[in-house]
Amino acid sequence: MTKILIEVEGSAIELILYHLSGEHARDAAFRLARGIIASDRKAAPGMSKYLVRFISCGERKINVIKVIRQFMDLDLKIAKDESEREEHFFDCEFTESTAKAFVKGLQRAGATAEAVKK
Repeated sequence: MTKILIEVEGSAIELILYHLSGEHARDAAFRLARGIIASDRKAAPGMSKYLVRFISCGERKINVIKVIRQFMDLDLKIAKDESEREEHFFDCEFTESTAKAFVKGLQRAGATAEAVKK
């Protein structure tokens, strides 16, 4: 048993992992914590829902992929595939603040995107 206290994006999460230790436990804890934080970003029932429309990647593709992975909690290959698709909506509904932060991150990375109220 390994007890890990991890902070992801300002949220502290304590995890107890069985059958893992050392680096494996730390990596698993981080992936799990990112998933918990990512699920909190999605719009709850009754809240205004926003979609993020991805228009183009731009020239700094690696930076765009990093932002997609951060907000969508995707593995590298899927995030890369998403960055190569032109003009599409990401398959997730966000709160207004998260959608705007996602768009701002994509724009800083060199992509063209916009938040659209559903």
